Amino acid sequence: KMAEVDPVQRVASKQGQWQALSVEKKIALLQEIKGILEQLTTDTIVEMFGNAEADMMGFAVNSTEGKFEATQASFMYVVVVTDCVSKLLDAYQYHVGTKKLPELKTFSPTSGRTAVQTLPVLASDKFGMLAKCQAEVWLEEGASLEPMRMFKDMQNASSDGCTVVMGAGNHCFLSMVDVLFFLFHRNSVVYLKHHPIRSHHDPVLRHILQPLIRYGCFDSELDSGTLQRSKD
Repeated sequence: KMAEVDPVQRVASKQGQWQALSVEKKIALLQEIKGILEQLTTDTIVEMFGNAEADMMGFAVNSTEGKFEATQASFMYVVVVTDCVSKLLDAYQYHVGTKKLPELKTFSPTSGRTAVQTLPVLASDKFGMLAKCQAEVWLEEGASLEPMRMFKDMQNASSDGCTVVMGAGNHCFLSMVDVLFFLFHRNSVVYLKHHPIRSHHDPVLRHILQPLIRYGCFDSELDSGTLQRSKD
C-alpha cells in the first residue's frame, strides 16, 4: 500500500504551474469564483455558514438574536469576500490592459513633496466598508509618480514551496481574504489550517474556492489535522 502524499507537499508541487499560469487564466478562475459567490442565496449561506457562526458566538440559533447574528455574519462574509474578488479582478484586468488604468489625483502641499490620493480611486471605493475613508501616499522629496505597476511581487514569486495560512479567529472573513491575497497577489499556492474556533468555515470556503481546489493550488484542513476533501 502506497503512503498518502502529505497534503502540504501535494499543494506545494503545484507552485511551478501556478507561477507560470497566465494572467488571463487567473482572471477566468476569479470570474468563476465570483460567479459562485453571486449564486449563493441568503438561505444557503446562512445554512452553510451563518448558523454555525452564531452558535460559535454563543447565540441560540433559533432565537431572534441568533437568527440576526447568523444573517449579518453571512452578509458580511459574502460582501467582503465578493469585494476582494472584484478588486483582484479589476487589478488583473488593469494589468493586461482590458481595463483602463484609473487616473490618480496628485497634489503638492506646502512641504513641496507630492502626495497621491489612493482612496477613493475607483467608483466602487465610494461604497462598502471603506466608503467614508480617504488615503494618500506621500512621495519622497524630488520623486515623481511612476506609471502604475501591478503585482510586482508576482515576478519575484518562488517556483517551489507553499504558503501555509494559519486561519484567523477574530473576524469571519480574514482566512478567505488571506488565501486570496497570497494566491492572486503573491502568486503562491496556499494550504490553510483553520483556527480551532472557526472550523465551521471550511464547507463554505471550499464551496466558493472549488475552482482552485480542482486546479490543485489550494487545500485546507481542520485544526485536528484531518484533511477536508471536496466531494466533487
